[in-house]
Amino acid sequence: MSPRKNQPQIDPVELTRTLIRFKTMHSRMDEIAGCMRYIQSFLAEQGIQFKKIVSNGYPSLLVDPGAERFPLLLMSHIDVVDAPDALFEPMEKQGRLYGRGSYDDKYAAAVSLALLVRWLEKLKAEGKTQSGLKFGVLITSDEEIGGINGARYVLKDVRPDFSIVLDGGSMNEVITREKGIARITLTARGKTCHASRPWLGKNAIEVLMADYRKFSILFESGLQEEENLSGHWRRTANLAVVQGGKSINQVPDHARMKLDIRYTEEENISDLLQEIGTHLESDLSIDMIEPVFITGATPFMGRILSLSPDIKTGYEHGASDARHLISYGLTGVVWGANGNLTQHSMDEHVEIDSIHTIFQRLDSLIRDL
Repeated sequence: MSPRKNQPQIDPVELTRTLIRFKTMHSRMDEIAGCMRYIQSFLAEQGIQFKKIVSNGYPSLLVDPGAERFPLLLMSHIDVVDAPDALFEPMEKQGRLYGRGSYDDKYAAAVSLALLVRWLEKLKAEGKTQSGLKFGVLITSDEEIGGINGARYVLKDVRPDFSIVLDGGSMNEVITREKGIARITLTARGKTCHASRPWLGKNAIEVLMADYRKFSILFESGLQEEENLSGHWRRTANLAVVQGGKSINQVPDHARMKLDIRYTEEENISDLLQEIGTHLESDLSIDMIEPVFITGATPFMGRILSLSPDIKTGYEHGASDARHLISYGLTGVVWGANGNLTQHSMDEHVEIDSIHTIFQRLDSLIRDL
């Protein structure tokens, strides 16, 4: 029996279940490879041409029309954060599909693949080939560890007019801003001696904690007035790692801490860190700086908002592969199904109806192209 009008030939929910069963944690690169092989086989069986791109051992799959430029790129990833084996057995309950990666981000890969099948079938019916596609699909395997060998590596050679990162937001909220990331290390040095005579030494942990107090004051001092901080859209810092000391009866001569900073478009993060460093005894080193993601002006926003009167724009405090678009001057948004902020949690799930809704809305957007 042929599928009903506007229904996908491939059920994205069933395909999501299949993808969940792959334990695609970075501690299991064999499972990541196996999941990518499954998707490759799926594409080959459907007669869809694809490119496999590998950087430092991380595979990505790209399907596009073969042209230098094309209108739309759908981005997703199949890697997940660590979870017990039980979470890799999908479970459906009360209209939700549970399992690791159900929301972050395997449903998105499944939706993208189902859309490819639908539109390739339409092109074939019209006597056309894959070169007639108006959109491409990129599926990566390293988003959870930064996307350096996935999205950032692949996007340098891809030029879509617009991208949709299907990895955040919700059915009725399109994300147009995400905070930037800066990760820093503070290293303090002291002088070791026996713990019974601490006055003969210099405790590096105490130096470090004193500097952290200075850091906190300096970090908060640049904030805007509280009434302007709607929804915590301001810079934040998380003290994530502290290391120091070797023995209980010894004054430590070395200590360090690592901090994760999220900043907005209002700050020059390099100037901010330089200012902080001048007030500290500890050495401040920058481990990573990633840009703020902002959609910017694009006619595609009007097209997306016209799909439903319920769709609004919003922002996220976290970061996604969308930030890599900024590095190449590309525009896009972050959008997706409803997952109720359960990504990385023990009850991670995606609302099944929202998978179908996102599929239909993306299908309408592609048709409009």
